[in-house]
Amino acid sequence: MAGLSNAVREYRSDLIRDFLQTQGCDALAVSGTEWFEWISNCEIHEHVPERPIILVVTASGESFTIVSELSRHAVTTAAQRGALWIDTVHHYPECPHQQVAGRTLREWPQIVAEVLSSAGLAQARIAVDSVTKRFALVAGLLPGLQWVEPGEALHRLRWCKHPDEVATMRRAAALSVWAIDVYREEMRPGRFLKEIDFQVAARLSAEAGRTMPGENFVISSIFTLSGVNSSSPKGDGAASGKVLEKDTIAITTIGTRLNGLSAEIIRPWLTGSPPREMLRLLDVTQAAQQASIDAAVAGKAVRGIHEAALAVYERAGVANRYCLRAGHGIGVVMHDFPTALQFEDRALLAGETYAIEPSVCVPGVGGFRFSDSVVVGARQPELITPQKGEKIGRIAA
Repeated sequence: MAGLSNAVREYRSDLIRDFLQTQGCDALAVSGTEWFEWISNCEIHEHVPERPIILVVTASGESFTIVSELSRHAVTTAAQRGALWIDTVHHYPECPHQQVAGRTLREWPQIVAEVLSSAGLAQARIAVDSVTKRFALVAGLLPGLQWVEPGEALHRLRWCKHPDEVATMRRAAALSVWAIDVYREEMRPGRFLKEIDFQVAARLSAEAGRTMPGENFVISSIFTLSGVNSSSPKGDGAASGKVLEKDTIAITTIGTRLNGLSAEIIRPWLTGSPPREMLRLLDVTQAAQQASIDAAVAGKAVRGIHEAALAVYERAGVANRYCLRAGHGIGVVMHDFPTALQFEDRALLAGETYAIEPSVCVPGVGGFRFSDSVVVGARQPELITPQKGEKIGRIAA
């Protein structure tokens, strides 16, 4: 994607090479769009169950992919910009009238088997992100081929970020923080929440267009929940017609993605004069989040991020309402590896990136939540969603 440097390409290539050597594999093959983007530097929009993909990187560093005709434009234009990190691209047609040498989507396993054979991988040991049904059919055509699912060993490749990747995440985060300030201008009790969200999204898109022309900026999510509805992180599934309520709490979530790397920020708002207990829960949650952020230091246990917030909630007597893990990995996607930090005993590594978001959810009352994107540091964490002033927005009734 536009904006990622050759240094990032070399960093990821080195990770793959070392991984293949450690696993004793001849190549890595991926079938999911997230892995495709991470390896290729190109975003495609295939619905994989409908139009399968495969991207292969050999131990020697050569790479090739097989994708449908639908992705030809995306891949071709990326190559023209000099942004494509794939050596060879093969396209298959999905319609009978487009068949090439008698092959279409229905012969996908045969196409893959032929390309693997021509690359000298017919009897190879290949690591994969997932052995799909179609991959199993390919193995049936190449008896000497061995697919290997390394699981977490593969996931580790996306844990730590190159400094240039962190710099890209900072830029995405800066736009999200900018948008929070725009919300301050738009938030008025009684307004439709969707109207507010879309107004901010429009201004955020325009700001990205002015400051980042030609780059791949995406608003992954942008929504606000008010009052009782905020007790569920995604609301109640009936967002149409909801308004910003008076004398309560509201929660705004903004997820952005720049050149294939994500950032998340969540901020609460207090409207009018909320009950004292709401103010207390919000203060406790802010303290819990800060404790979690402070725990994001290399050498400490990953689960310590979750446990630091738990200790704060226990002292406040609300641990039974601490219903979500304290955060998740963030990177290529909003929820990246590791996905279950609350169970991870291993030590944190410098350069890992997390969205840190311990929260209290009280049914019938509301949700109390902050989220910031954080880089694990050798001595102290780096907050890449810094904000001037209070993290709690206050809206007059």
